[in-house]
Amino acid sequence: MFTIMIYIVIYFSLLALLILTYVLRNKFSLAHYLVFNRSGGVFEVSMSIVALVFGASSVFGLSGWGYKFGWNALWWIIPGVIGLLLLSIFFAKSVYELKGITISDIIEKIFGIEIKVIASTILFFAWLSVLAGQIMAGGNITSYLFGGNKLLGYIVFTGIFASYTVLYGQVSTMRTGHIQVLLMVIGILILIFSVFSRINLSEIKEFSNIRFYFDNKFTFDFWLSLSVPVFLSYLFGPDIYSRIFSSNSERTSKLSLIISSLLILAIATLIVILGIASKYYFHNINNPDNIIIEISLNALPEWLKPLMIIFLISIPLSGADIILITVTVLLVRDVLSNIVKKEEIKNSLMSIKWVRIFSILSITLSLIIAIYGKDIISTLMVAYKIFSNTITPFIFVSLVMMSVKKEVSLSKLDKEVLITLLLTTGIYSIIAEVLIPQLKFKFYELVLILISLLIIISVISRRKLKIFLIHFFKT
Repeated sequence: MFTIMIYIVIYFSLLALLILTYVLRNKFSLAHYLVFNRSGGVFEVSMSIVALVFGASSVFGLSGWGYKFGWNALWWIIPGVIGLLLLSIFFAKSVYELKGITISDIIEKIFGIEIKVIASTILFFAWLSVLAGQIMAGGNITSYLFGGNKLLGYIVFTGIFASYTVLYGQVSTMRTGHIQVLLMVIGILILIFSVFSRINLSEIKEFSNIRFYFDNKFTFDFWLSLSVPVFLSYLFGPDIYSRIFSSNSERTSKLSLIISSLLILAIATLIVILGIASKYYFHNINNPDNIIIEISLNALPEWLKPLMIIFLISIPLSGADIILITVTVLLVRDVLSNIVKKEEIKNSLMSIKWVRIFSILSITLSLIIAIYGKDIISTLMVAYKIFSNTITPFIFVSLVMMSVKKEVSLSKLDKEVLITLLLTTGIYSIIAEVLIPQLKFKFYELVLILISLLIIISVISRRKLKIFLIHFFKT
């Protein structure tokens, strides 16, 4: 235990040194905190995207799905990779040129401040659950250091990533992403070879028959309900867009999205291979999400276990720090600053001091959600579905209108209709996903998205619907 704690202290001292080196060389400001002073290069942006994606769900959850579903587990990543490539091809230019801070700025550009505030509020609460998923993963690992005390593990892990993220914001994520990715890949490879050395590889039928298929466990309905929100959460993901806003050029943002998408697919394949092989090592495990932890505890030599704990903790850290910044900025800049009327209070809210205070508040709320959450992927899927059902139609239309350089003029009635639409789909999705699952019907996510798109398009261009569609298909 003492050895593990020493390694953890050394690891976080290294991360702190990287962050402080940058801060001391550059005059630290709110722009650094929010968007890395828009100075991120291809390497930094690419690695931060990979680190973001391979948080809790795409490592622990993906390995568990590899155990349960075989190669079908890759559908947790494939729609997202497609989303990143499409973002690079069609929308990265418009997003970068906006020079925004959060994805809500894209909505404001077309629909105005009122719609932005409501969308940001919904997104804030949804993304608290995404952050909670990272806390659940990190807390489960950290709890092993405290005799399985889940509550203490969650609190300690939260304190670890909060300590540097609250202080330095995007600087901390951009300067540490590559280390977290490197540790993750090394750790996964060690675990794969460790499992391979303990099983007969010729018995693994999935390796000789690589295919995707539907069965009674992985149905078409399940695939569709998974693919749509995952695809939309990458194509329109708030955290992904914060990487674009932090880039130093349009070329950097486009190239980073392409590079990161290829790396993500390659690393995801390794994780699924680990999950598949683990099925032939464990044969039966109560919670597949804990496969990586179980392998680390049972299949590694004693001298390697402390180092593997560092690897395990770094996985959820890689997503938690970025997501924390996103939810904090959504709350302070996009919601509270637009609700408050007094200019003096607005200016105070957008100081580094108050951003840090509200960052701590956001962490606390996510910690509470994590403590009462069920499992990692189900917690994340609730957030993704609320986001995709409610907000993605507004983002999509905004991006198309920005791409074709079209301005939108909305009347008071138009805004009331759109606000009603946003609130209705948001409240319905929250109730259906969290409180009353019986409200969900087959393909309800697609139905809500399509209805929202039709209403939005008809509102913004009643007489110009034909022109809108022509411009869209031309692009």
